[in-house]
Amino acid sequence: MKIKVRYIFLILFLLYLIWCSLSSDDKRLGKGYVYYPEHRSIHYTRPGELKNRHIPPYVLGYNYDRYFIVARQKPGKFYEEIYGKYDYPFSRDMTYFWIIVKADRKVLGPLDETSYWRLADSLGINPENKRGVSMNLDDTS
Repeated sequence: MKIKVRYIFLILFLLYLIWCSLSSDDKRLGKGYVYYPEHRSIHYTRPGELKNRHIPPYVLGYNYDRYFIVARQKPGKFYEEIYGKYDYPFSRDMTYFWIIVKADRKVLGPLDETSYWRLADSLGINPENKRGVSMNLDDTS
Protein backbone atom coordinates (compact mmCIF):
# COMPACT_ATOMS: atom_id res chain seq x y z
CA MET A 1 0.00 0.00 0.00
CA LYS A 2 2.80 2.44 0.89
CA ILE A 3 4.56 1.70 -2.39
CA LYS A 4 1.39 2.47 -4.40
CA VAL A 5 0.98 5.80 -2.61
CA ARG A 6 4.61 6.68 -3.33
CA TYR A 7 4.23 5.82 -7.02
CA ILE A 8 1.02 7.82 -7.29
CA PHE A 9 2.70 10.78 -5.58
CA LEU A 10 5.74 10.47 -7.87
CA ILE A 11 3.58 10.30 -11.00
CA LEU A 12 1.53 13.32 -9.91
CA PHE A 13 4.71 15.26 -9.14
CA LEU A 14 6.21 14.44 -12.56
CA LEU A 15 2.97 15.44 -14.29
CA TYR A 16 3.04 18.74 -12.39
CA LEU A 17 6.64 19.42 -13.50
CA ILE A 18 5.79 18.62 -17.12
CA TRP A 19 2.71 20.87 -16.98
CA CYS A 20 4.78 23.74 -15.53
CA SER A 21 7.38 23.48 -18.28
CA LEU A 22 4.75 23.31 -21.02
CA SER A 23 2.73 26.23 -19.70
CA SER A 24 5.64 28.68 -19.78
CA ASP A 25 5.07 31.88 -21.76
CA ASP A 26 8.79 32.28 -22.41
CA LYS A 27 9.52 32.84 -26.09
CA ARG A 28 12.69 31.30 -27.53
CA LEU A 29 14.23 33.72 -30.05
CA GLY A 30 17.06 31.49 -31.26
CA LYS A 31 20.80 31.16 -30.60
CA GLY A 32 20.23 31.06 -26.83
CA TYR A 33 18.11 34.22 -26.51
CA VAL A 34 14.77 34.10 -24.68
CA TYR A 35 12.05 36.71 -24.10
CA TYR A 36 10.69 36.51 -20.53
CA PRO A 37 7.23 38.11 -20.40
CA GLU A 38 7.08 38.20 -16.60
CA HIS A 39 10.16 40.48 -16.57
CA ARG A 40 9.59 41.96 -20.04
CA SER A 41 13.26 41.42 -20.85
CA ILE A 42 15.39 39.44 -23.32
CA HIS A 43 18.27 37.33 -22.00
CA TYR A 44 21.06 35.18 -23.35
CA THR A 45 20.58 31.89 -21.55
CA ARG A 46 23.73 29.91 -22.22
CA PRO A 47 25.70 29.28 -19.01
CA GLY A 48 29.22 30.58 -18.58
CA GLU A 49 28.81 33.54 -20.91
CA LEU A 50 29.66 37.15 -20.20
CA LYS A 51 27.17 39.53 -18.64
CA ASN A 52 25.36 42.30 -20.51
CA ARG A 53 24.17 40.08 -23.34
CA HIS A 54 20.58 41.03 -22.69
CA ILE A 55 18.01 43.78 -23.00
CA PRO A 56 16.79 44.90 -19.58
CA PRO A 57 13.13 45.64 -18.74
CA TYR A 58 10.81 46.97 -19.99
CA VAL A 59 10.72 45.59 -23.53
CA LEU A 60 7.70 47.15 -25.24
CA GLY A 61 8.01 45.25 -28.52
CA TYR A 62 10.39 42.99 -30.36
CA ASN A 63 10.88 41.06 -33.57
CA TYR A 64 13.47 38.52 -34.69
CA ASP A 65 14.73 36.34 -37.51
CA ARG A 66 17.67 33.95 -37.93
CA TYR A 67 20.25 36.72 -37.70
CA PHE A 68 18.91 39.58 -35.56
CA ILE A 69 16.64 40.51 -32.68
CA VAL A 70 15.31 44.06 -32.66
CA ALA A 71 13.53 45.54 -29.67
CA ARG A 72 11.92 48.71 -28.37
CA GLN A 73 12.47 49.33 -24.66
CA LYS A 74 11.62 51.87 -21.99
CA PRO A 75 13.93 51.58 -18.99
CA GLY A 76 12.60 51.41 -15.47
CA LYS A 77 12.72 54.53 -13.34
CA PHE A 78 15.49 53.12 -11.18
CA TYR A 79 18.75 51.29 -11.83
CA GLU A 80 18.43 47.55 -11.16
CA GLU A 81 21.66 45.87 -10.02
CA ILE A 82 20.70 42.49 -11.48
CA TYR A 83 20.78 43.80 -15.08
CA GLY A 84 24.10 45.57 -14.90
CA LYS A 85 24.68 49.23 -15.58
CA TYR A 86 23.57 50.72 -18.87
CA ASP A 87 24.22 54.26 -19.99
CA TYR A 88 20.96 55.77 -21.20
CA PRO A 89 22.31 58.83 -23.04
CA PHE A 90 19.19 60.98 -22.96
CA SER A 91 17.09 60.00 -19.95
CA ARG A 92 15.32 57.03 -18.43
CA ASP A 93 12.01 58.54 -19.56
CA MET A 94 12.77 58.03 -23.26
CA THR A 95 12.03 54.95 -25.40
CA TYR A 96 15.18 53.22 -26.69
CA PHE A 97 15.88 50.69 -29.41
CA TRP A 98 18.19 47.67 -29.37
CA ILE A 99 19.68 45.32 -31.96
CA ILE A 100 21.13 41.92 -31.12
CA VAL A 101 23.42 40.38 -33.74
CA LYS A 102 22.96 36.69 -32.96
CA ALA A 103 26.06 35.37 -34.77
CA ASP A 104 28.41 37.64 -32.81
CA ARG A 105 26.29 37.77 -29.63
CA LYS A 106 26.57 41.56 -29.85
CA VAL A 107 23.98 43.71 -28.10
CA LEU A 108 23.82 47.14 -29.70
CA GLY A 109 21.98 49.67 -27.61
CA PRO A 110 20.45 51.58 -26.10
CA LEU A 111 19.90 53.60 -29.28
CA ASP A 112 17.69 56.58 -30.04
CA GLU A 113 15.24 56.06 -32.90
CA THR A 114 17.32 57.81 -35.57
CA SER A 115 20.45 55.83 -34.68
CA TYR A 116 18.41 52.62 -34.63
CA TRP A 117 17.06 53.09 -38.18
CA ARG A 118 20.49 54.06 -39.50
CA LEU A 119 22.20 51.05 -37.88
CA ALA A 120 19.43 48.65 -38.93
CA ASP A 121 19.81 49.82 -42.54
CA SER A 122 23.61 49.46 -42.44
CA LEU A 123 23.31 45.91 -41.02
CA GLY A 124 20.81 44.97 -43.73
CA ILE A 125 18.03 44.01 -41.34
CA ASN A 126 14.86 42.89 -43.12
CA PRO A 127 12.44 45.87 -43.36
CA GLU A 128 9.58 43.76 -41.98
CA ASN A 129 11.59 43.02 -38.84
CA LYS A 130 12.56 46.67 -38.40
CA ARG A 131 8.92 47.73 -38.51
CA GLY A 132 7.84 44.92 -36.18
CA VAL A 133 9.73 46.46 -33.31
CA SER A 134 7.18 49.27 -33.26
CA MET A 135 4.41 46.88 -32.26
CA ASN A 136 3.21 46.77 -28.70
CA LEU A 137 3.63 43.37 -27.01
CA ASP A 138 0.11 43.57 -25.63
CA ASP A 139 -1.19 43.67 -29.20
CA THR A 140 0.99 40.88 -30.60
CA SER A 141 1.14 38.25 -27.88
